[in-house]
Amino acid sequence: MPSANTKRILQYLDKIDEREGSYAIPTDFLRIAGNTANRDRWVKFLESSGLITEEEVEGRIHYVKTERGKIWHEALKSADYVGPLLDELHRDRLRPSSWYPRG
Repeated sequence: MPSANTKRILQYLDKIDEREGSYAIPTDFLRIAGNTANRDRWVKFLESSGLITEEEVEGRIHYVKTERGKIWHEALKSADYVGPLLDELHRDRLRPSSWYPRG
């Protein structure tokens, strides 16, 4: 079962596909995030992960998926087992000592 973070990433990427032209505007993401601080935090995470990019079109901000974002979106839509892997990658700190048996 996908984690909460994986489901949230999927929501943002799905939102981009809902609009004709495959883009989302800040208000679209605000509806998912609930407030501007959360939206900005998620946009920063998605951009730094290389999943989305911000473009300005006719003076308005548009969020679009990158090539990496398109690939990850397909993977997230089709595979429930990707969630635990993303959780491990998303953690602030990994504990390498837990990867190897002691003894």
